[in-house]
Amino acid sequence: MRNLYWDVVKGSGVFLVLFCHTGMVLNPYLQMYLLSLFFFVAGYFYNFKYNAEPCRYIARKLENLWLPTVRYAMVFLLLHNVLLYAGFYTDRQLTEGISILNNNAYPVYELKDFIWRAFRCTALLELEELPSALWFLPMMFFDLLILCCSLNLYDKVKKYSKLLASLAVAAIWCGIYLSGTLLIRTGMNLDWHMQVGMVLLAPVVTGLAYRRWQDKIPGKSFLPAAGLCFIVAVYHVTGIHVELSQNQIISPVIFPLVTTAGFAFHLGMSHLCMKSEMLVRFFALVSKHGLFIIATHFFAFRLVSLLLIKMHNLPMEWLPAFPCIGFPIQHGTWWIFYVAGGVLIPVIMAEAGNYIWRNIRSLNK
Repeated sequence: MRNLYWDVVKGSGVFLVLFCHTGMVLNPYLQMYLLSLFFFVAGYFYNFKYNAEPCRYIARKLENLWLPTVRYAMVFLLLHNVLLYAGFYTDRQLTEGISILNNNAYPVYELKDFIWRAFRCTALLELEELPSALWFLPMMFFDLLILCCSLNLYDKVKKYSKLLASLAVAAIWCGIYLSGTLLIRTGMNLDWHMQVGMVLLAPVVTGLAYRRWQDKIPGKSFLPAAGLCFIVAVYHVTGIHVELSQNQIISPVIFPLVTTAGFAFHLGMSHLCMKSEMLVRFFALVSKHGLFIIATHFFAFRLVSLLLIKMHNLPMEWLPAFPCIGFPIQHGTWWIFYVAGGVLIPVIMAEAGNYIWRNIRSLNK
Protein backbone atom coordinates (compact mmCIF):
# COMPACT_ATOMS: atom_id res chain seq x y z
CA MET A 1 0.00 0.00 0.00
CA ARG A 2 1.59 3.27 -1.13
CA ASN A 3 1.61 6.23 1.23
CA LEU A 4 0.47 9.24 -0.79
CA TYR A 5 2.18 11.76 1.48
CA TRP A 6 5.56 10.09 1.09
CA ASP A 7 4.91 9.75 -2.64
CA VAL A 8 4.56 13.53 -2.67
CA VAL A 9 7.78 13.90 -0.66
CA LYS A 10 9.73 11.66 -3.05
CA GLY A 11 8.03 12.82 -6.25
CA SER A 12 8.57 16.50 -5.47
CA GLY A 13 12.19 15.68 -4.64
CA VAL A 14 12.70 14.07 -8.05
CA PHE A 15 10.98 17.03 -9.71
CA LEU A 16 13.29 19.48 -7.93
CA VAL A 17 16.36 17.46 -8.98
CA LEU A 18 15.39 18.10 -12.60
CA PHE A 19 14.75 21.73 -11.76
CA CYS A 20 18.24 21.99 -10.27
CA HIS A 21 19.81 20.41 -13.33
CA THR A 22 18.53 23.28 -15.47
CA GLY A 23 20.77 25.60 -13.43
CA MET A 24 18.08 27.92 -12.11
CA VAL A 25 18.89 30.61 -9.55
CA LEU A 26 17.32 28.61 -6.69
CA ASN A 27 19.99 25.93 -7.08
CA PRO A 28 22.19 26.97 -4.13
CA TYR A 29 19.26 26.73 -1.72
CA LEU A 30 17.89 23.43 -3.02
CA GLN A 31 21.32 21.81 -3.18
CA MET A 32 21.68 22.38 0.55
CA TYR A 33 19.46 19.35 1.20
CA LEU A 34 18.03 17.83 -1.97
CA LEU A 35 20.33 14.84 -2.53
CA SER A 36 20.39 14.18 1.22
CA LEU A 37 16.57 14.02 1.13
CA PHE A 38 16.64 10.66 -0.67
CA PHE A 39 18.97 9.26 2.01
CA PHE A 40 16.66 10.66 4.69
CA VAL A 41 13.69 8.87 3.09
CA ALA A 42 15.69 5.64 2.78
CA GLY A 43 16.46 5.80 6.50
CA TYR A 44 12.82 6.57 7.33
CA PHE A 45 11.61 3.47 5.50
CA TYR A 46 14.24 1.10 6.87
CA ASN A 47 12.54 -2.12 7.98
CA PHE A 48 13.76 -3.22 11.41
CA LYS A 49 12.94 -6.85 10.66
CA TYR A 50 16.20 -6.98 8.70
CA ASN A 51 18.25 -6.29 11.85
CA ALA A 52 18.42 -10.03 12.40
CA GLU A 53 18.94 -10.82 8.70
CA PRO A 54 21.63 -8.51 7.31
CA CYS A 55 22.54 -10.92 4.50
CA ARG A 56 18.93 -10.98 3.32
CA TYR A 57 18.83 -7.19 3.47
CA ILE A 58 22.03 -6.91 1.43
CA ALA A 59 20.54 -9.22 -1.21
CA ARG A 60 17.39 -7.11 -1.32
CA LYS A 61 19.34 -3.88 -1.76
CA LEU A 62 21.50 -5.44 -4.46
CA GLU A 63 18.27 -6.24 -6.29
CA ASN A 64 16.68 -2.82 -5.69
CA LEU A 65 19.71 -0.53 -6.08
CA TRP A 66 22.66 -2.24 -7.74
CA LEU A 67 20.81 -4.24 -10.40
CA PRO A 68 18.67 -1.35 -11.80
CA THR A 69 21.71 0.95 -11.88
CA VAL A 70 23.76 -1.63 -13.79
CA ARG A 71 20.87 -2.19 -16.19
CA TYR A 72 20.60 1.51 -17.06
CA ALA A 73 24.38 1.86 -17.22
CA MET A 74 24.72 -1.05 -19.66
CA VAL A 75 21.92 0.18 -21.93
CA PHE A 76 23.53 3.59 -22.35
CA LEU A 77 26.96 2.01 -22.73
CA LEU A 78 25.73 -0.18 -25.60
CA LEU A 79 24.11 2.88 -27.20
CA HIS A 80 27.25 5.02 -26.84
CA ASN A 81 28.36 4.97 -30.49
CA VAL A 82 24.79 5.35 -31.72
CA LEU A 83 24.33 8.43 -29.53
CA LEU A 84 27.71 9.76 -30.67
CA TYR A 85 26.80 9.43 -34.35
CA ALA A 86 23.37 10.96 -33.65
CA GLY A 87 25.03 14.05 -32.16
CA PHE A 88 23.92 13.45 -28.56
CA TYR A 89 27.62 13.20 -27.70
CA THR A 90 30.56 14.85 -29.40
CA ASP A 91 34.22 13.89 -29.76
CA ARG A 92 35.44 17.43 -29.18
CA GLN A 93 35.11 20.18 -26.62
CA LEU A 94 32.58 22.85 -27.54
CA THR A 95 34.05 26.33 -27.61
CA GLU A 96 31.39 28.40 -29.36
CA GLY A 97 29.04 30.20 -26.98
CA ILE A 98 31.05 29.32 -23.88
CA SER A 99 28.60 31.11 -21.60
CA ILE A 100 25.81 28.65 -22.38
CA LEU A 101 27.68 25.46 -23.35
CA ASN A 102 29.35 22.83 -21.25
CA ASN A 103 30.18 19.35 -22.43
CA ASN A 104 32.52 16.39 -22.27
CA ALA A 105 34.32 15.00 -25.31
CA TYR A 106 33.91 11.26 -26.03
CA PRO A 107 35.66 9.00 -28.55
CA VAL A 108 34.13 6.22 -30.62
CA TYR A 109 34.29 3.03 -28.55
CA GLU A 110 35.95 -0.05 -29.97
CA LEU A 111 35.27 -3.60 -28.77
CA LYS A 112 38.01 -3.46 -26.12
CA ASP A 113 36.53 -0.19 -24.82
CA PHE A 114 33.09 -1.76 -24.48
CA ILE A 115 34.51 -4.76 -22.61
CA TRP A 116 36.53 -2.65 -20.19
CA ARG A 117 33.76 -0.15 -19.60
CA ALA A 118 31.19 -2.94 -19.19
CA PHE A 119 33.31 -4.29 -16.34
CA ARG A 120 33.51 -0.85 -14.73
CA CYS A 121 29.77 -0.27 -15.23
CA THR A 122 28.98 -3.61 -13.58
CA ALA A 123 31.06 -2.54 -10.58
CA LEU A 124 29.43 0.94 -10.78
CA LEU A 125 32.86 2.50 -11.01
CA GLU A 126 31.89 4.39 -14.16
CA LEU A 127 28.68 5.64 -15.74
CA GLU A 128 28.04 7.07 -19.17
CA GLU A 129 27.13 10.75 -19.18
CA LEU A 130 23.39 10.37 -19.78
CA PRO A 131 22.64 8.04 -16.81
CA SER A 132 25.24 9.76 -14.59
CA ALA A 133 22.56 11.17 -12.27
CA LEU A 134 22.52 7.69 -10.69
CA TRP A 135 25.97 8.32 -9.21
CA PHE A 136 24.62 8.43 -5.65
CA LEU A 137 23.08 4.92 -5.54
CA PRO A 138 26.29 3.04 -4.57
CA MET A 139 26.62 5.45 -1.64
CA MET A 140 23.03 4.75 -0.59
CA PHE A 141 23.72 1.01 -0.73
CA PHE A 142 26.79 1.52 1.50
CA ASP A 143 24.91 3.63 4.05
CA LEU A 144 21.98 1.24 4.30
CA LEU A 145 24.40 -1.65 4.71
CA ILE A 146 26.13 0.20 7.57
CA LEU A 147 22.74 0.99 9.12
CA CYS A 148 21.60 -2.63 8.99
CA CYS A 149 24.84 -4.09 10.34
CA SER A 150 25.12 -1.53 13.14
CA LEU A 151 21.52 -2.17 14.24
CA ASN A 152 22.24 -5.89 14.12
CA LEU A 153 25.15 -5.21 16.49
CA TYR A 154 22.86 -3.12 18.70
CA ASP A 155 20.36 -5.95 19.05
CA LYS A 156 23.11 -8.36 20.06
CA VAL A 157 24.82 -6.08 22.58
CA LYS A 158 21.65 -4.73 24.22
CA LYS A 159 21.01 -8.18 25.69
CA TYR A 160 23.86 -7.37 28.06
CA SER A 161 23.69 -3.56 28.26
CA LYS A 162 21.36 -1.22 26.41
CA LEU A 163 23.58 1.75 27.25
CA LEU A 164 26.69 0.01 25.91
CA ALA A 165 24.82 -0.96 22.74
CA SER A 166 23.68 2.63 22.19
CA LEU A 167 27.17 4.01 22.76
CA ALA A 168 28.72 1.46 20.39
CA VAL A 169 26.32 2.25 17.56
CA ALA A 170 26.62 6.01 18.13
CA ALA A 171 30.42 5.68 18.04
CA ILE A 172 30.25 3.77 14.73
CA TRP A 173 27.94 6.31 13.13
CA CYS A 174 29.88 9.33 14.36
CA GLY A 175 33.19 7.73 13.43
CA ILE A 176 32.07 7.04 9.87
CA TYR A 177 30.61 10.53 9.49
CA LEU A 178 33.69 12.30 10.84
CA SER A 179 36.00 10.10 8.74
CA GLY A 180 34.05 11.14 5.65
CA THR A 181 34.32 14.82 6.50
CA LEU A 182 38.07 14.40 7.10
CA LEU A 183 38.55 12.69 3.72
CA ILE A 184 36.61 15.50 2.03
CA ARG A 185 38.63 18.13 3.87
CA THR A 186 41.91 16.54 2.74
CA GLY A 187 40.67 16.27 -0.86
CA MET A 188 40.82 12.49 -0.97
CA ASN A 189 38.45 10.83 -3.47
CA LEU A 190 37.48 7.20 -2.97
CA ASP A 191 35.81 4.88 -5.47
CA TRP A 192 32.03 5.28 -5.67
CA HIS A 193 32.45 8.77 -4.06
CA MET A 194 32.47 6.87 -0.78
CA GLN A 195 33.89 9.82 1.17
CA VAL A 196 30.58 11.54 0.39
CA GLY A 197 28.67 8.34 1.18
CA MET A 198 30.20 8.32 4.66
CA VAL A 199 28.92 11.85 5.24
CA LEU A 200 25.48 10.93 3.90
CA LEU A 201 25.08 8.38 6.67
CA ALA A 202 23.93 11.37 8.76
CA PRO A 203 20.67 11.98 6.82
CA VAL A 204 19.99 8.21 6.80
CA VAL A 205 20.19 8.16 10.60
CA THR A 206 18.15 11.38 10.74
CA GLY A 207 15.39 9.68 8.74
CA LEU A 208 15.47 6.69 11.09
CA ALA A 209 15.24 9.01 14.12
CA TYR A 210 12.44 11.06 12.57
CA ARG A 211 10.33 7.95 12.08
CA ARG A 212 10.81 7.09 15.77
CA TRP A 213 10.07 10.55 17.21
CA GLN A 214 8.05 12.39 14.55
CA ASP A 215 4.93 12.54 16.72
CA LYS A 216 6.87 14.17 19.58
CA ILE A 217 8.42 17.03 17.60
CA PRO A 218 7.00 20.39 18.81
CA GLY A 219 6.12 23.38 16.65
CA LYS A 220 5.73 21.46 13.39
CA SER A 221 3.74 24.26 11.78
CA PHE A 222 6.67 26.66 12.19
CA LEU A 223 9.46 24.28 11.19
CA PRO A 224 9.16 24.64 7.36
CA ALA A 225 9.52 28.43 7.52
CA ALA A 226 12.31 28.13 10.10
CA GLY A 227 14.10 25.58 7.92
CA LEU A 228 13.90 27.81 4.86
CA CYS A 229 15.16 30.83 6.80
CA PHE A 230 18.09 28.81 8.15
CA ILE A 231 19.08 27.59 4.66
CA VAL A 232 18.94 31.11 3.22
CA ALA A 233 20.89 32.51 6.18
CA VAL A 234 23.63 29.85 5.93
CA TYR A 235 24.08 30.46 2.23
CA HIS A 236 24.25 34.23 2.52
CA VAL A 237 26.49 34.20 5.61
CA THR A 238 28.99 31.61 4.32
CA GLY A 239 28.70 32.45 0.62
CA ILE A 240 28.94 28.75 -0.24
CA HIS A 241 26.45 25.93 -0.60
CA VAL A 242 26.37 22.14 -0.38
CA GLU A 243 27.55 20.48 -3.61
CA LEU A 244 28.17 16.85 -2.80
CA SER A 245 29.34 15.90 -6.29
CA GLN A 246 32.16 18.40 -5.74
CA ASN A 247 32.97 17.30 -2.17
CA GLN A 248 31.50 20.53 -0.78
CA ILE A 249 29.65 20.26 2.56
CA ILE A 250 30.39 23.73 4.09
CA SER A 251 31.52 22.24 7.45
CA PRO A 252 31.03 19.02 9.49
CA VAL A 253 28.86 20.92 11.98
CA ILE A 254 26.72 22.94 9.56
CA PHE A 255 26.04 20.11 7.09
CA PRO A 256 23.72 18.02 9.32
CA LEU A 257 22.00 21.19 10.56
CA VAL A 258 21.34 22.65 7.13
CA THR A 259 20.17 19.32 5.68
CA THR A 260 17.80 18.82 8.61
CA ALA A 261 16.48 22.35 8.04
CA GLY A 262 15.95 21.41 4.39
CA PHE A 263 14.04 18.26 5.39
CA ALA A 264 11.77 20.33 7.64
CA PHE A 265 11.08 22.74 4.79
CA HIS A 266 10.47 19.98 2.24
CA LEU A 267 8.21 17.92 4.51
CA GLY A 268 6.18 21.02 5.34
CA MET A 269 5.77 21.97 1.69
CA SER A 270 4.73 18.40 0.93
CA HIS A 271 1.95 18.73 3.51
CA LEU A 272 0.76 21.85 1.68
CA CYS A 273 0.83 19.96 -1.63
CA MET A 274 -1.50 17.36 -0.12
CA LYS A 275 -4.27 19.96 -0.27
CA SER A 276 -4.22 19.83 -4.08
CA GLU A 277 -5.48 16.58 -5.62
CA MET A 278 -3.80 17.49 -8.92
CA LEU A 279 -0.39 17.94 -7.28
CA VAL A 280 -0.81 14.73 -5.29
CA ARG A 281 -1.59 12.73 -8.43
CA PHE A 282 1.26 14.35 -10.34
CA PHE A 283 3.92 13.80 -7.67
CA ALA A 284 2.64 10.27 -7.02
CA LEU A 285 3.17 9.49 -10.72
CA VAL A 286 6.65 11.02 -10.60
CA SER A 287 7.44 8.99 -7.47
CA LYS A 288 6.22 5.78 -9.11
CA HIS A 289 8.72 6.27 -11.96
CA GLY A 290 11.28 8.15 -9.86
CA LEU A 291 14.31 5.94 -10.52
CA PHE A 292 13.59 5.76 -14.25
CA ILE A 293 13.20 9.55 -14.43
CA ILE A 294 16.50 10.09 -12.62
CA ALA A 295 18.21 7.57 -14.91
CA THR A 296 16.90 8.96 -18.21
CA HIS A 297 16.20 12.66 -17.70
CA PHE A 298 19.54 13.76 -19.19
CA PHE A 299 18.56 11.82 -22.32
CA ALA A 300 15.18 13.60 -22.25
CA PHE A 301 17.04 16.90 -21.87
CA ARG A 302 18.89 16.13 -25.12
CA LEU A 303 15.56 15.64 -26.90
CA VAL A 304 14.36 18.99 -25.53
CA SER A 305 17.63 20.60 -26.67
CA LEU A 306 17.02 19.18 -30.14
CA LEU A 307 13.54 20.71 -30.14
CA LEU A 308 14.87 24.12 -29.02
CA ILE A 309 17.63 24.01 -31.62
CA LYS A 310 15.04 23.40 -34.34
CA MET A 311 12.66 26.05 -32.96
CA HIS A 312 15.31 28.77 -32.67
CA ASN A 313 17.54 27.78 -35.59
CA LEU A 314 20.54 27.18 -33.32
CA PRO A 315 23.71 25.28 -34.31
CA MET A 316 23.35 21.48 -34.07
CA GLU A 317 26.76 21.51 -32.41
CA TRP A 318 25.00 22.74 -29.28
CA LEU A 319 23.06 19.48 -28.84
CA PRO A 320 25.67 17.74 -26.60
CA ALA A 321 25.69 20.66 -24.12
CA PHE A 322 25.49 19.14 -20.63
CA PRO A 323 23.19 18.95 -18.86
CA CYS A 324 21.31 21.32 -21.16
CA ILE A 325 21.82 24.35 -23.38
CA GLY A 326 22.34 27.31 -21.12
CA PHE A 327 23.69 25.96 -17.84
CA PRO A 328 23.08 28.07 -15.91
CA ILE A 329 19.98 29.00 -17.90
CA GLN A 330 20.25 32.32 -19.67
CA HIS A 331 17.24 31.96 -21.94
CA GLY A 332 14.18 32.94 -19.93
CA THR A 333 11.59 30.16 -19.93
CA TRP A 334 13.68 27.39 -21.48
CA TRP A 335 13.95 25.69 -18.09
CA ILE A 336 10.20 24.99 -18.26
CA PHE A 337 10.70 22.95 -21.44
CA TYR A 338 13.56 21.02 -19.83
CA VAL A 339 11.73 20.22 -16.60
CA ALA A 340 8.51 19.29 -18.42
CA GLY A 341 10.35 17.14 -20.94
CA GLY A 342 12.57 15.64 -18.25
CA VAL A 343 9.48 14.38 -16.44
CA LEU A 344 7.02 13.64 -19.23
CA ILE A 345 9.33 11.88 -21.70
CA PRO A 346 10.57 9.27 -19.16
CA VAL A 347 7.03 8.79 -17.79
CA ILE A 348 5.67 8.19 -21.30
CA MET A 349 8.56 5.82 -22.05
CA ALA A 350 7.98 3.92 -18.80
CA GLU A 351 4.21 3.68 -19.20
CA ALA A 352 4.55 2.61 -22.85
CA GLY A 353 7.13 0.00 -21.87
CA ASN A 354 4.89 -1.34 -19.10
CA TYR A 355 1.92 -1.49 -21.49
CA ILE A 356 3.89 -3.41 -24.11
CA TRP A 357 5.30 -5.78 -21.47
CA ARG A 358 1.83 -6.49 -20.04
CA ASN A 359 0.52 -7.32 -23.50
CA ILE A 360 3.46 -9.60 -24.25
CA ARG A 361 2.90 -11.44 -20.97
CA SER A 362 -0.82 -11.78 -21.65
CA LEU A 363 -0.08 -13.34 -25.05
CA ASN A 364 2.17 -15.93 -23.43
CA LYS A 365 -0.49 -17.05 -20.97
